[in-house]
This record gives sequence, C-alpha cells and structure tokens, in this order.
Amino acid sequence: MPTGLPSDRVDGLLDRIEDPRERLMVALVAIYAVLPRQLVQLKTTDFDRSKGRLRLRRPGRVDHVVYLDEFTRRLATAWELHRFHRWPDSSNPHLFVNRNTAVDDSGPPISTAAVQWSSSACPPTPPPATSCRPTQTRSRAPSPRSTAAALIANF
Repeated sequence: MPTGLPSDRVDGLLDRIEDPRERLMVALVAIYAVLPRQLVQLKTTDFDRSKGRLRLRRPGRVDHVVYLDEFTRRLATAWELHRFHRWPDSSNPHLFVNRNTAVDDSGPPISTAAVQWSSSACPPTPPPATSCRPTQTRSRAPSPRSTAAALIANF
C-alpha cells in the first residue's frame, strides 16, 4: 500500500504550482498516495464536497474512501471552478480533463501519460524542431513542475 510523502518533502511545492489541476493532482499523490491510474479514473461524482470525501474506484474490490483535509478540499473546489469556467459545456464525467477530453462527447479520461506530461518540465506544446527533455538544473533549485513530475512518476 503506497503512503503519502512526509510534509517536509511537500512543503512549499504546491505554492509554486499555478495550475489548479496540477495542484490538486500533486496534493492527492503526495498527501494521500493516490496513484496516477487512479487519478485519471476519478469522476466528478467521486468528489463529495459537502462531506469532504473522495471515492477511489477499485475494480473487483470495494471502493476506497479518502477523507480530505480542508486544504485539499479547497484545492478540489478551485479545480472544479476553474474547470467549469474554462469548459462550461463539458459533459465529460471525469474529474480531471484537459483541452482535448473536455470537449469530447464520448467522455474519455485523460491518459496516465497526460498526468505525467502535465506535471513535467516540458511545455504543453513543444516548439517545432526541438526535443522535449527534462530541464537540467545545475545550481538552481528544481522547478516545481519537475518536482511534481517526480512525485507522480514515483507512484
């Protein structure tokens, strides 16, 4: 059973991530040890805002309920508001969507690779004729995106 990361490893990371979706994903991975494959399968109905619960579906087994702390509840609410304002007509039932899946009427989930891609140090759309490699930091602190990618990739 995976466990969450110690608070000293998470401290400050979420403050450096601007995107509400990425902030929520990193919080769920780092604090509650939610796996990337579980992130992509979450549905909007799995988040019960009034009770502060998140249901993790486990095929062939009983669902697991995660009781969210107030901070993570605020992150989830911020993501839901952002999602609604950006894609008000989206009928995709999944909690996490991107610009492609939000407008797809068949309601597909984002891919696990998209979860890792969205948290990587690479730009969302690499410029033509360049390769997308993780940034090499020598004497600088690691970027929040590369740290988020490492958190997600380690699960």
